[in-house]
Amino acid sequence: MRSRVQSILDLAADFTTIGELAVIGGYAVSARSKPRFSQDLDVVIHNDSLKKMESVLRGRGFTPSGKEFADPDKNIEFGDTTRAWTLAEPRTTVDIMAGGLMDRSVRIWIPYEKISRGATIVGIPNTMGLTPEPRLPVASAEVLVGLKVQPLRGQDVVDLVSLAGTADGKGCRRSLVDMVGEEKAESLLANLLAALESSALVSTYSAAFGIKRPQAATQIDTARGFYRAILSPLSQR
Repeated sequence: MRSRVQSILDLAADFTTIGELAVIGGYAVSARSKPRFSQDLDVVIHNDSLKKMESVLRGRGFTPSGKEFADPDKNIEFGDTTRAWTLAEPRTTVDIMAGGLMDRSVRIWIPYEKISRGATIVGIPNTMGLTPEPRLPVASAEVLVGLKVQPLRGQDVVDLVSLAGTADGKGCRRSLVDMVGEEKAESLLANLLAALESSALVSTYSAAFGIKRPQAATQIDTARGFYRAILSPLSQR
């Protein structure tokens, strides 16, 4: 795992030469809240950066794996695609999303311009003390909340609890509504609040960030209040 994380950090250092990108996913959550282990790097780029990004990846020995996933309303020629790039040894994966992204369940296209709005250049931390910690544009905590609440997988719920400690509530609401509209935002937040009631979440959150269960329970309770406050104006409209 150390060699896998090191290969991601080395690659990310090369990304500093590429304009118009934003890191999302686990490494972005680590940069915006507190570090957690992440195996893969997720990056959204402007279409104009695609060729340079592919050149950097190939130069590091990465090859495209699997199929391109594209929004059916977009033209693949213009780069509106998601593609995984893989390094054989150590086994490492980087997901590159050109032009924007779309969660497969929500099915709403989020363009790069909305994802990169508010991004700032910060160091990309890791839980192993490895260097370098490259400085890259990272999506804002508010944008990350908007992206994480859409798929709402187990790890997304954990990340949303962590982000609740640093994100701005009003900013989260604006960002999510801008992405998916008020009606869908209300539905997604209601789903999140239901997920935050899971009896297994305390153990999962405790393990993810290496903290004691009582501390994890307190942070989850704080997150419930944070997301209720975001939902309240939408449910009362």
